[in-house]
Amino acid sequence: MSPDEYTALEKNLLEFIVTWGQKRTARGAARLVVELVFEQAVDTVTFSLSNVLRMPYKALKATIKIPYKVNKVNSYTMPGQDKPYKAIYAMLGKKLRQLGFDLITAPVPGAIKFAVGGG
Repeated sequence: MSPDEYTALEKNLLEFIVTWGQKRTARGAARLVVELVFEQAVDTVTFSLSNVLRMPYKALKATIKIPYKVNKVNSYTMPGQDKPYKAIYAMLGKKLRQLGFDLITAPVPGAIKFAVGGG
């Protein structure tokens, strides 16, 4: 193989690699755009569906956990002593504020809650 043939072969190989890379980059960019659009469309549909299920779930969970916490506070009282109403009211206020915050932030996507620090 002569040096001129070798140079021509190397040049053809280099051109092939460059065109292959350009096609690959364009195809990858187009694929990324299509995937992101599809993912956004699916997220929009599942987002509203998950919100419909998430809010009642949080409320149902709170209706079980809050009375359990009140019972737990009551169980620490000695027989013959008054119930710790101040502690019960403080705990109820805290739990109801948490429930309200959870119900308000339930429709917000998880990535935004993570970025803000609310979830």
